[in-house]
Amino acid sequence: WLTQDQRQQSAIVVGGYGSDVRGMHVVMQHDQAIYIGDEAKLLWQETQALIIVCRHRNTAIEYIKNHHPLIDVILLDDGLQNRNTMFHRALLIEKVTQNQHIIPCGPYRNHFDDIGHLLDLSLGYTSTSHHSDQRPYFKLERHLIGFRDANGQCHPSSYFVGKTVHAVAGIGNPGQFFAMLRSLKINVIEHIYPDHGHYQQHLFAFDDDLAIITTTKDAVKMPFQAENIWVAQLVVTLPSVLTQHLSQWLDG
Repeated sequence: WLTQDQRQQSAIVVGGYGSDVRGMHVVMQHDQAIYIGDEAKLLWQETQALIIVCRHRNTAIEYIKNHHPLIDVILLDDGLQNRNTMFHRALLIEKVTQNQHIIPCGPYRNHFDDIGHLLDLSLGYTSTSHHSDQRPYFKLERHLIGFRDANGQCHPSSYFVGKTVHAVAGIGNPGQFFAMLRSLKINVIEHIYPDHGHYQQHLFAFDDDLAIITTTKDAVKMPFQAENIWVAQLVVTLPSVLTQHLSQWLDG
């Protein structure tokens, strides 16, 4: 939403986890996910914004200020990992998992108790926040609206009802993706790969002609074409009260 707001120009800085970038790199259209990382590739594909891959956020911020003076807003992905970075606002997207530990024992990068005092608001997919602080919380709505085939054509979410498919996911919570497919009455054969890992074509050489459904994040890591690979199309809806809140930030 912020990158599409016509009142300002935005840039995004990502740490490049899983990438081969050393130092700093400005993402270009031809860059492959194996080099810049799947998150940077997906963000560029979805926004066409200025994307900077750099582990040192301050270095990227200074580059943007010096070389792209028309940029109004700089978005830091996982920005709270760098506590020495000065920022104006902090948003947390809450993820609910059974394992509440931090890396490497769990999925979280920080304990909430360590960062809660830095936050302005939090977002999530449940009705209420899972933390007991008084900061504003907004519920997001997430819907699977269809499937994109190898030719780029989008088919409705009912396309695979009653059919058996291979579901491939190398993301933080693959079970959530599989459950979403099953909620559409799709019979799922699960294939889980490491998050941020690299794909090779032989990993998808299954002994049948069933369709293979994957996520957009996984799709950007596939430097090959296959007629039977389909990409699930997700849409996240922001509540109007949240967009009003963000607009007030921008206007302020």
